Amino acid sequence: MPRKKSIPPDRTQVYNLTPKDEKRIMKRFEQGASRAQVKNEIRKIRGTFSNDLWDRWLKDEPEFVKLIEQGLIASQDWWENAGQTYLVTDKETTFNNSAFIFQMKNRFKEDYGDVQKVDLTSKGEKVDSLSVPPVVNLNVVSSKDELESE
Repeated sequence: MPRKKSIPPDRTQVYNLTPKDEKRIMKRFEQGASRAQVKNEIRKIRGTFSNDLWDRWLKDEPEFVKLIEQGLIASQDWWENAGQTYLVTDKETTFNNSAFIFQMKNRFKEDYGDVQKVDLTSKGEKVDSLSVPPVVNLNVVSSKDELESE
């Protein structure tokens, strides 16, 4: 019986960033790059990249997860330093507070978002379904005639 040929893995899906590539990505984060800018940097390195592959690597590749987590911290540090520099110096530079706030709220929602999630009932446990008490049907009587007809 002939052996089945093994199908080589799709090389475009394999995590193949070298330490040099990872340094290049970290440098972009250290310059305040967003996730989209880093995805584009990976596309330049690999020749191709997609959001689906980004998600898969975040799910399956611990080295990539570590790189992105550290990179996002570096990016936030860059943005916070930029804001602090303009807020505490006497430079004759125009600083757009609204644009800065917009950047921080959208880039770093966990630390700067307006929405706070508060769990008052489930103590962090997943809620599969909600039980809603049955609605009581109350007939409202609007006149004496309706009352007497019942």
